[in-house]
Amino acid sequence: PMSVLLWCPVMMWLAWPPLGLGFTAMLAFVPLLLKANEKIKASRYFLLAYGSLFLVNVLTTWWVKNASLGGAIFMLFANTLLMSLPFMAYRYTLKLYPMGRSLMAFIFYWLAFEYFHFNWDISFPWLTLGNAMAMLPEAVQWYEFTGVLGGSLWILLVNILLVLYLLSTRKKVHLIWFTAGLFVPLTWSI
Repeated sequence: PMSVLLWCPVMMWLAWPPLGLGFTAMLAFVPLLLKANEKIKASRYFLLAYGSLFLVNVLTTWWVKNASLGGAIFMLFANTLLMSLPFMAYRYTLKLYPMGRSLMAFIFYWLAFEYFHFNWDISFPWLTLGNAMAMLPEAVQWYEFTGVLGGSLWILLVNILLVLYLLSTRKKVHLIWFTAGLFVPLTWSI
């Protein structure tokens, strides 16, 4: 559990400025998505996801305290709760549908969360997944057509294709899909 708890925060911390290694975000959610497939209590999974995402928020948005300590504390807890909801919805969906469909639903849940985060009074789009590529603009020239949510979709797809590869008995097929998912969007930027 400790490696699952720390993997996502470290990968996201590396992805966001000032380090800006955006591609690490494509690995960030893999352990949390794999853990959702295990037979553990929903409350335990929630605490694991919440703890991991809380650390993501602390490591990537610590600077908000410079504007308002109270606002930063509220933002850390509230944003973490909102980020946890797609993971809990995914876990619930796994009980109803096969993993492949559930993973596609996770993409919908996450993008709906990000869209909501753009369009309410307490908007805080800093941690929109597509922003992980902020320091790699040459890799995401196609954002002009899709916007930052297109980048979020790309990052989510690569995470999901990696989960499918890791759990697959047909490794070669899923490796091809993973490789295509990773590199095809880059060809639009060349």
